[in-house]
Amino acid sequence: MRKTPKEELKELLDKHNKWLNDEAGGEIANLIDADLRGANLSGDNLRYANLRDADLRDTDLIDADLSGANLSGGDLRCADLSGGDLSGANLSGGDLRCADLSGGDLSGANLRGANLINANLIGANLIAADLRGADLRGADLAGADLRDANLSYADLINANLTKCHINNIKLLHNTCRSVDIDNSVFLIEILSRITKLEKKNEE
Repeated sequence: MRKTPKEELKELLDKHNKWLNDEAGGEIANLIDADLRGANLSGDNLRYANLRDADLRDTDLIDADLSGANLSGGDLRCADLSGGDLSGANLSGGDLRCADLSGGDLSGANLRGANLINANLIGANLIAADLRGADLRGADLAGADLRDANLSYADLINANLTKCHINNIKLLHNTCRSVDIDNSVFLIEILSRITKLEKKNEE
């Protein structure tokens, strides 16, 4: 994995913006397996960019537009994606341990099998997000919008789900010990579903 020089990254971003605007000389950003550790990409437009398997540890992506981007298998440990647009993005299998996704738009995002241990998802929009098999141990989802999200097989041990908003949540074979759901608007619903699943598994 080669460290991407700042000049090269700037050129890639310029071409990508031209591509997004249908301008001559435009080209979609291909950053597969790129080393972008610690880069400052705050506010940048990376819609539909290909960042598969990229190293984005400690990267500043505050308010960046990553909607529809491919970040599958990426290393985003401790990256700051707060306030960013990740709607429809592919983050499946990604490592987002301790990443800051607070206030971000992850509606319709693919987070299947993602590692979100201790991630900050406070106030995040996770409507219709695919979180199947995701590891959310210790994650802070306080005030997050999880309506229509699929959390089947997700690990929610020690996760903070206080004051979350959820309708039509999909729960199946979840690990939910020590989940903090005090004051959650779906407290009764989630407890009843977990209880039903536990009884069914005992049969």
